[in-house]
Amino acid sequence: MEIIDKTHLLKSNPLDLSYGVTIQDFDGDGKSEIFVATQAGPNHLYKLVDGGFTDCTPQVLRDSDSSGIGVAAADLTGNGLPDIYILNTGTFMGPLTEPDRLFLNEGNLVFREMMEDHPDRNLGAGRSICWTDPLGTMRYGLYLCNYGAPNLLFVNGGGPGAFRNMAAKGAGLGMVMGGRSVISQDFFGKNSVDIFVLNEGGPNLFFRGMGGGQFEEVAEVLGLDDPLCLGSGLQAADLDRDGEVEFLWANWEGPNRLMKRDAAGRYVNVAPESWERPSKARTVIVADLDNDGWEEVFLNNMEEPNRLFRNVEGQLVEVDPGPLLLPDGAGTAASVGDLDGDGMLEIYVAHGESMPQRNRLFSCNPQGHHFVRVQPLTPSGAPAVASRVELLSERPQLRFIDGGSGYLCQMEPVAHFGLGLERTVPPVRITWSDGTCRVLDGLALDDLTQVTYPSG
Repeated sequence: MEIIDKTHLLKSNPLDLSYGVTIQDFDGDGKSEIFVATQAGPNHLYKLVDGGFTDCTPQVLRDSDSSGIGVAAADLTGNGLPDIYILNTGTFMGPLTEPDRLFLNEGNLVFREMMEDHPDRNLGAGRSICWTDPLGTMRYGLYLCNYGAPNLLFVNGGGPGAFRNMAAKGAGLGMVMGGRSVISQDFFGKNSVDIFVLNEGGPNLFFRGMGGGQFEEVAEVLGLDDPLCLGSGLQAADLDRDGEVEFLWANWEGPNRLMKRDAAGRYVNVAPESWERPSKARTVIVADLDNDGWEEVFLNNMEEPNRLFRNVEGQLVEVDPGPLLLPDGAGTAASVGDLDGDGMLEIYVAHGESMPQRNRLFSCNPQGHHFVRVQPLTPSGAPAVASRVELLSERPQLRFIDGGSGYLCQMEPVAHFGLGLERTVPPVRITWSDGTCRVLDGLALDDLTQVTYPSG
């Protein structure tokens, strides 16, 4: 596996204090853009034009006087286009006076801000956000992870006017903590989403979904609380392809975790020593970079070398990351997606912690491996975040459509499966966040299939 530096494709790549990143199609033309939240100065939306990524940010989205740190996007309004939520944080922790932004996507890269005067707007020092479906209605809400201020759970009762914080209604969802990272999916296949929050300086929180917007906090019961560590990047995956979800997370200058469920249903740490080794960890990415059918793990560090792990049939083996090492990179965050449509995933690395730096772009050298890409859609035709996609082979593969991953960022909302040298695509099962299920057979090899929400 050879890593290739593609930074030359970033035609617009200023020295910046870049932070959160999301990759997806914002203008509905079938090609992904890169959105970057900036801590001091304008945010940026980069579009692939004539073989390179150029800045096409509309003025309202630049929001030059704000301090962007985290970002995630999903279709709140139901018009089929992703709306962008940006955490603005000008202070390390606690309350602040600079509100977050929610930019509604009206098409043709026209956006309208709606959060500044919202009665439930966040005024805490946010770290990560995740779009999800807490009510199981395919109307997307959002969990917001603050540091030293109450966390928020926005529930969507039917459009922007009914987008309200409901965290105070139970289960500790609105707890004040050192919140760092949040992911939300139906991790256990029970037709209701869960919410997993990493904490800095206290136990993690795992809110198990009970349906209808009800949750119970069970991190200690599941063995996921890790109370003495400082949480950072977080991912859920099935690295060994046994059909069960594992959780990987990085702890800031503490031992990293790879948690696997035992026969009693409790998670235990099975991390190899190489993965456990502490670092100044930020974002964790899990993705099949070489399309061999086994997901690699990338750990983005701050002001020390990044790390890359091959997945050898479920076992993580550290390898030379080549140009991804970036030993002098002031890493803040990273995201992954197929930006140029060639079937090979790119990793976009954001820099700017404490010093302006340029961002970087990398991919893996093609090796003749095949792939299939699946994107479930909502009834309105937007990416169906919080959906579960399974490749039903003898050793299954599992992906989640990401509504916000780990620390500050969001990965592309597509289930990308490497197939190695296989030339046929196994059946694929999609489970939407409301429990609707569909099994597809005969999908096109080496292509992206968008799957409409079943009607009737």
